[in-house]
Amino acid sequence: MDDSMQRVTYGELKQKIIDVGRHLSVRQLVVIEMGNNMDSVIFYLGCLFRGTVAILVHENLSEFELSEYIVKFEPEYLFLSMDYK
Repeated sequence: MDDSMQRVTYGELKQKIIDVGRHLSVRQLVVIEMGNNMDSVIFYLGCLFRGTVAILVHENLSEFELSEYIVKFEPEYLFLSMDYK
C-alpha cells in the first residue's frame, strides 16, 4: 500500500524502482531525506538497485543540519520529502 492507502503490486513497485534507477549512476552519491512514505522508500530502493551510494538523513532535520550534509558530502542529488518546509 502507498501513503494514500492505495494498493501497489510487487510488479508496479519493481517498475517504479527500475524507473528511478535509470536516472542514477553507479557510485553516485545522493542524500535522501528519509520520510515514512512510499516515495522515500522507492527512491532508496532505486539507489540500491542501481548501485548508487545513499546517505539517509531524518526528515525532520533543520535546514542548517541538512545544509551541513550537503556541504560535507557534496552529493550529486538531494531527495527531499514531499513535506519539506
